[in-house]
Amino acid sequence: MATVRIRVRTVDARLTRPTAYISARTKPAKAILLMAPTVLVAGLASFVALDNHATPWFRTMMLLASLAILMLIPFTISAVRRQGFDRIRYSRRPPFRFVPTSTIPVIAVLSALLITVSGIAGTVPLFLPNPPSYGAVGRFSPVALIPLGIAFLGYLISRARLPRGLSVAPGGLTWTEGRTPMRFEWNSIGAVSLATNARGWRCIRIHTTSGTRHDLAAGLLGSDPAVVGEVVQHFLDHPEERELLHDPDAALARVVTPVSPSRRTQGPTPVRQRRSDS
Repeated sequence: MATVRIRVRTVDARLTRPTAYISARTKPAKAILLMAPTVLVAGLASFVALDNHATPWFRTMMLLASLAILMLIPFTISAVRRQGFDRIRYSRRPPFRFVPTSTIPVIAVLSALLITVSGIAGTVPLFLPNPPSYGAVGRFSPVALIPLGIAFLGYLISRARLPRGLSVAPGGLTWTEGRTPMRFEWNSIGAVSLATNARGWRCIRIHTTSGTRHDLAAGLLGSDPAVVGEVVQHFLDHPEERELLHDPDAALARVVTPVSPSRRTQGPTPVRQRRSDS
C-alpha cells in the first residue's frame, strides 16, 4: 500500500494547541450544520422541478442541478472527516510526505458534469421554435450553469495536476502554496506553531528565519496539523535523525505511535495521556 491513513498518538507533544485551534470549524458536526442550507435549497429545487406546469426541459435542468448539489454533501463531509484529530495520511514512498487525497474526486467530477448538463438542458429550449417564457432571470440562470460547471471541472483537474501535501525531506520542507512551489531548507526554518488561518481552518504555521510565515491548512495536508507540526518540530530539533526521512515509517515511529484506526475521537488526545502511554 503506497498511502496509509491511520490514527496516531504523539509520543512527546511539544506544540501547544490553542483553544481556537481545537474548536476550529473543521469538526464534522459544524461541517454538517453548514451543509444543511444546501440540502434545503436542493429540496426546494426538486419540488419546483416536479411542478406539473414546468416544461420537461425545465424539470430536467432542476433535477440535474439538485442532484449535483446533493452529491457534493457526502464529498464535503468526507473531506472534513479525513482531517480529524490525531489522524494522518502519508505516503510510504520516500521522501516522507503528508498527502491529501491525490486522485480527482469522482463525486465532485460527476457533480461538475451534472451542473454543465443541467445548464445545457435549460438552455436548449431557448433556441426552439416556441421557447418557454422563463423571464430575464430564468433565461440567464441555465446559461450561467454551463460555464460554472466547466469552471468547476477545470478547477478539479488543475488541482489534481499540482503536487499536493507537505514533503518532509532530509534537505527541508516542500509544498505548493496556491500554484507556487515552496521550498525551505531546515536552516531557513525558525519555528513551528499551531494556529487557525484567516478562513478559520486549523493549520501549522511555518516561521522562517527571514521573518515570513506560511500557514498549511489541514485540507492541504490531509492530516491533523498538530501531528504534522510535531513531526516537523522533531526533525527541526534533531538534525542528526533527518536521514530517517528516507524511510517514512521509521521517521514517523520516532514521533508517534499508531492506535486503532477504527477508534473514534471527539477531540485531541490530552498531552498527559500521550505521555503516560509512551
